[in-house]
Amino acid sequence: MNNLIYLPKYYFKKNCCTSCNKLIETLDLRGIYVLSIEKINKKYLYNDSKYPEVNILYTLLTDNKYYSDRIYSQKKTELEREILLLLTGILGGNTITCNSYLKTNDSLIINQNIKAGLVDESVQYKHINSESKLVEKSENYDNTGASMLINSESWDDLKAEIKKYFDKIDKKTIISYDYFNSNSDLLLFAFKRFKLKLSSYNYKIEEDKSSEKSIQVRTILKGYGLSGDLESNYSYSKTHLYNIKFYNMDELKKIYDTKQLQQKKKEIRENDIFSNLRYEYEINNTIMKEIDPNWGGDEKPIYNECLKYAEKLKIHEKLQQWINDNPSGKFNGSCHWFKSKADVDYWFREHLK
Repeated sequence: MNNLIYLPKYYFKKNCCTSCNKLIETLDLRGIYVLSIEKINKKYLYNDSKYPEVNILYTLLTDNKYYSDRIYSQKKTELEREILLLLTGILGGNTITCNSYLKTNDSLIINQNIKAGLVDESVQYKHINSESKLVEKSENYDNTGASMLINSESWDDLKAEIKKYFDKIDKKTIISYDYFNSNSDLLLFAFKRFKLKLSSYNYKIEEDKSSEKSIQVRTILKGYGLSGDLESNYSYSKTHLYNIKFYNMDELKKIYDTKQLQQKKKEIRENDIFSNLRYEYEINNTIMKEIDPNWGGDEKPIYNECLKYAEKLKIHEKLQQWINDNPSGKFNGSCHWFKSKADVDYWFREHLK
């Protein structure tokens, strides 16, 4: 059910005229699924709304989303572009530059030949004037390490990871894994980057507002007084050329390894209060030394946590006695060097037996 149209309810009455039946049959023969406006299929969205209009050709773009012939091409281009940008980011893209060539045509239909059969259907245009414009834009990407690309051992592994990534995106958006998986250009783009480790790639998206199927349907509807005049038509076509440059694999691997190390350290800090306090101690040192070059560090949070830990181990009295027997802040000085719970445990064993 790729193409559908809703007609007014009187076209589906039992005693409907021959003309009504003929319209439905003519549309049906051209691959258009015809429904009554009284029986809206609410599983689908029509131009992002639950309620379609009558006498409008809708085409399925992706998932449950139908778009009218006036905006279908624009939405299709938008979907392909957004998926391309997402893929560029997760596959280690550095920059993407787009040159869009816009051509507008003010055309006049000089011949319409729609026969009852399916073979001879044509619409001819006479171009009155045209105008071309060039629009250029670019985007830059940070090096995120492209973990998806680095960790995938096979093409199927990468596609599975891409699907997981797409599944996290809100379903209200136009993004669709199924569209990616059925689009040969997008698949080839991702496959070549994965297998060939390309450093650059040129990708083209064609957008043409004019649609032969749309013109056929509008011409048929016009014959039944259900569509406006088709004598004049304003259309445009766009060509979008994307030049994509990627980070090389060594650059990606370096950032990936750094992120893995940072994640490992983060997990350690989450499970070791002393590791976390040491982390905060070093950050505080960096800030304070910009104010006072002679700053020696603030060990008090680590010192206080050591007292709490000693109470938990039931050696608080021994620790306090050692502190009293060793004045001049010797224990405070040791706190400047504790980096983990293991360091504290070692100090306790060595000094408190």
